[in-house]
Amino acid sequence: MPKNKWSLNGENVSANQIELLKKDLKIQIDNLCQFLPQDKVQAFSAMNDVDRLEDSINSIDPELSDKHKKLKQLASESGDFEAWKTKTDELIAKYSSERDVLEPLVQNYKERRNKETRAKLLGQK
Repeated sequence: MPKNKWSLNGENVSANQIELLKKDLKIQIDNLCQFLPQDKVQAFSAMNDVDRLEDSINSIDPELSDKHKKLKQLASESGDFEAWKTKTDELIAKYSSERDVLEPLVQNYKERRNKETRAKLLGQK
C-alpha cells in the first residue's frame, strides 16, 4: 500500500508536521465551509443534499463529476429501458392469452372449411 507523501511550500514533510500545522492554524479538514468565501458558504449551506454532493464532486475532480453525470444519465436510460421491458412483457402476455383463445377457433374454422370443400366435391360426383 503506497504511503502518503506530504509537502509544504515545496518541501517534503512528515504527516506529523502537517498535523501540527493544522492544530496551530486551527484548520478543521472535516469542515469544508472553513475553506470557502462567505458568499460560497451561504450558497453551499442553502443547497440540497444532491446539489451539495455534485458541487463537492466537481470541486474535487471535474472529470469525476463528468463520470457522475454520465452514470446518472445511464441510470435514467436504464429506468426507461426497464419500463419499456415491463410494458413489452405485459403485451406479450396479453397477446399470448388472446392467441390461446383464438387457436381453437381457427382450428375449428379450418376443419369446417375442409369439410365444406369435401362435401362440395362429393356432391359434384
